[in-house]
Amino acid sequence: MQRKILFVDDDTSLVSMMNKIFRRKDYDFYSAGTGQEALRIASAITPEIIVLDIALPDTTGFKVCAQLKKNKDTAKIPVIMITGKFFAEEDKVQGLEAGADDFIAKPVNPDELLARIDAILRGYQEK
Repeated sequence: MQRKILFVDDDTSLVSMMNKIFRRKDYDFYSAGTGQEALRIASAITPEIIVLDIALPDTTGFKVCAQLKKNKDTAKIPVIMITGKFFAEEDKVQGLEAGADDFIAKPVNPDELLARIDAILRGYQEK
C-alpha cells in the first residue's frame, strides 16, 4: 500500500521537485498551494503525513496546523512544518504548540525530509 503525503507550499518549483522525489519512493503525492486547499484535500484523502509551509498566500501554516489538529478527521495526521532558512526560534515553538510533530528549514534536503517522515511514521505505527 502506498503512503499518501500532502505537501503544502506555494513554491511551484519546490512542489514539482518534491513530487518527483516522493513518487520515486512510491508515495501518492498530493499538493496544495493555500491553507484552504490544504484543509480541503486533507479532509478528502486523509494522508499519512502532511508537510506544511509556514508562509502561505491566504493564511499561516500555524493556523492550518491548528485547524487540522482540531478536526477529528485530521487530528492524528502528523505534520512537519517547513520555512525559509531564516526563521526565529519562536517560529519553531509556535509550530510545535500548534500541533506540528517536527520542523525543518528550507532549503529542504530531500534525504533528511524522507528520514524524518519515516521516523515519524514509525513512531505513529508503534502507538
